[in-house]
Amino acid sequence: MTESATPLRDPKPLISVIMPCYNAAPYVTEAVGSALGQSHGNVELIVIDDGSTDGSDTILARLARAHADRLRLIHTNHVGPYPARNVGLRHARGDYMAFLDADDWWQTDTLEKLHAALCEHDADIAYCGWQNVGEGITSQPHIPPAYEEEDTVDHFVRTCPWPIHAALVKKTLVDRLGGFSERRFASMDYDFWLRALGAGARMKRVPEVLAFYRWHNLGQVSSVKWRQVLDALDAQLQFIRANPGLVAHLPAERLHDLTEGQVLRQAYRAFWKRDLRSAQKLFRHAAAKGSYRLGDLRHVLSALLPYGLYSGLVALVDRGGTMTGAMRVPVLMYHRVGEAHNEWEARYCISPANFAAHMQALARKGYRAIEIDALVDWLEGGPPLPEGGRAHNLRRRLPRRARARLARHGAPRLAVRCVLGHAT
Repeated sequence: MTESATPLRDPKPLISVIMPCYNAAPYVTEAVGSALGQSHGNVELIVIDDGSTDGSDTILARLARAHADRLRLIHTNHVGPYPARNVGLRHARGDYMAFLDADDWWQTDTLEKLHAALCEHDADIAYCGWQNVGEGITSQPHIPPAYEEEDTVDHFVRTCPWPIHAALVKKTLVDRLGGFSERRFASMDYDFWLRALGAGARMKRVPEVLAFYRWHNLGQVSSVKWRQVLDALDAQLQFIRANPGLVAHLPAERLHDLTEGQVLRQAYRAFWKRDLRSAQKLFRHAAAKGSYRLGDLRHVLSALLPYGLYSGLVALVDRGGTMTGAMRVPVLMYHRVGEAHNEWEARYCISPANFAAHMQALARKGYRAIEIDALVDWLEGGPPLPEGGRAHNLRRRLPRRARARLARHGAPRLAVRCVLGHAT
């Protein structure tokens, strides 16, 4: 390993930003600029180039020379992103730790606002909202709930609470936890936040979108869905075993739904997206654990076939349209059908006239409306979709039973009005 430079002195506490980099040449200059351009000012950036082969190392060497007083460059050899972060932590001098990947970025005042929240509330972790961005990505900004004011354990066991770059952490907490686990390749950040919760970490939300996560096709860890799901399950189960007192208020059925139930839902979600490698892995896990119902049997049993036969079977039924999942069902979602009375409603409402025009256009294309129950019956192996039927009542939310049944198949939690249709 090699390194260079020492940080500038500043009256503000030093924040160490840890940035692993592997083949991020199109993005790393922007990421480095985001870290060094923080309004907090007293920031040291530790970049760990993990054996890049796309020219990232050359870019980073140039940036290290240009910012020799604030950027330290360390070289490792394909150890992976979280071991690389641990290397960076061992070289960090700051009182606070932040993590930014070489393809992501922050708002200019991200660290300043997170640090202010930590100090004002004597917290160990401050976290913020984020947005997923990238070519072809249509994701709304997301501000997480104030976990510290709700059932934090239920929230954290359910899912990773925030991406790694949407938080600022006291160095004392990082040291107490021993950095990142290196045995859960795809969910080491989730494991870290769970262990922080188990250690009694105090948390404070900054209710603003300050972090941006870039999706692309250059080999991101999060792109291997089955590995991410099973590593997350491992972290969940370890947390539950290690903290029986913290999870004691959650019924066994709830814990099972948050863990093994989530694996099954992700299996269906991968199947609908035709990520068949992930679907097969996750359905096989459900088979091994016995965490499935009679309605899931066709998917679980078919996943036990060798992959070539499994993918061939799915392709065959896709052409024939005879197996659940072979037919594509468009779901049109509307927050509200009605006239807008203010600026907020103008963003999220559709007028009755425009809604009627949408329905007429779909009808001309050969689509027919169906009931929500017909869809979930079909998803669960029931009768085929009807050729016609009544439109779903757009003036009420989806029934709770229908929402629960859809959720079992990886559908989003639908709290909006919608109409469903299929081509005849």
